[in-house]
Amino acid sequence: MNIVMNKKDLVNLFLGLNKKAKYIFGTNQYGLLVARNMQQEVIFINEISRVDLFEGYKVIHNLDEIYKDAIVLNSIMSSYPITIKGKLDNAGIMNIDLFSLIKYCDLPIEIEYWKGFKESYSKRKDEYDKLYDSLSDEKSKDTFRRLMDVRLNFNIDSMNVFKVDEINQYYASFLNLQEEGESFVDVGGFDGNTTLQFIKRCPRYDKVYFFEPEPDIMMKAKENLAGNDNIEYFQFAASNKKEILHFSSNNSASKVTDSGEIEIHAEKIDTLVHSKVTFIKMDIEGSESLAIEGARETIMKYHPRLAICVYHKGADYVDIPRQVLSIRNDYDLYMRHYTEGVTETVMFFMPKK
Repeated sequence: MNIVMNKKDLVNLFLGLNKKAKYIFGTNQYGLLVARNMQQEVIFINEISRVDLFEGYKVIHNLDEIYKDAIVLNSIMSSYPITIKGKLDNAGIMNIDLFSLIKYCDLPIEIEYWKGFKESYSKRKDEYDKLYDSLSDEKSKDTFRRLMDVRLNFNIDSMNVFKVDEINQYYASFLNLQEEGESFVDVGGFDGNTTLQFIKRCPRYDKVYFFEPEPDIMMKAKENLAGNDNIEYFQFAASNKKEILHFSSNNSASKVTDSGEIEIHAEKIDTLVHSKVTFIKMDIEGSESLAIEGARETIMKYHPRLAICVYHKGADYVDIPRQVLSIRNDYDLYMRHYTEGVTETVMFFMPKK
């Protein structure tokens, strides 16, 4: 018989001491932090990986292996937390999400992407309110309300309307991209898939400027984009000046960091792009502000559409629009979200007509 419990009670039940092991769904940094603070055996669940150990902890791969009446912590917070919750619910397994655990316990857990958010919100609440009022459609406002509810109240239920939609990320219908004549700057191009999506929508494009600093990833991107004309490749990180940076390689989450193992070259978009552009996309793991600064002249001169990720830093929701609108204030603002979790929030800037 299923027992209905509120989230606070579920958290207390999960944290409570008993002789049985604790289960954590998801082999990630957050689950590991919880495990290391538990005073009893912890078993991780990963249905995809075949690895049997995670940082010294046992890993199981099938929900049938969970003992009866167990409660499972769903530590997924990035792409699919709602899907995992549904899977556990459908299996009749009591479960609690990471967001509720953070809310109702005193374990030292902080979501990396939210660092600085509480401070910015407490000091700049009026800016958040003004941003909400300035959003150009109801879907943007609903997206903002839901994301803020998760950040302020740790309420995962607000994410129920969102779906993982990587194919359409950066390509909201209101951009009104044309099949002919568009020029695209892909900043953080990774393996080329975003540019391929651009080409699919704009087959008779004029030009693509492709930025990807990591050598091996750039090579893969060139292979994936082979056969497409008028693509100029820049093996640079887009930034606000010419310099050499350290880069941490982590697949699609690679980023500039002082402890990075790879040296890369950085350059301004304004220095490398010398023709009209109609659309700029930026997804560069927290370096978006520097790239915008280095694209000031391009934005000022060509007034392109912009699709900029605003989830990598805690104050991005207000810092990014403030920065863009300080360059040109003739943009309409839209917000869209493309996962069930805390990643892939995009702010769109549409030139006012």
